Amino acid sequence: MTAPALARARFTHAPAPTFAPERDLSYKSEGAEIARVARLLGLELMPWQRLVADIGTEYRLDEDGERVYKYKTVFVSVPRQSGKSTLM
Repeated sequence: MTAPALARARFTHAPAPTFAPERDLSYKSEGAEIARVARLLGLELMPWQRLVADIGTEYRLDEDGERVYKYKTVFVSVPRQSGKSTLM
């Protein structure tokens, strides 16, 4: 699939990840914000990218209103040409 065609693609299915924590709904996430910015850039995140964005950016607000992220490091392992750079 060419880059412009990939940007217009609508992904409807994603296999379950081999290793990934469950989304903790007691934390807020920046996933929706990241997906919105991607759409403004003419991109639609693939399901695995949205999963990484949702879980990898989980945070809570501290007493000063600052974001404290649940994960310090997020490791993503997918094959070449799978959209890692787009997610970044």
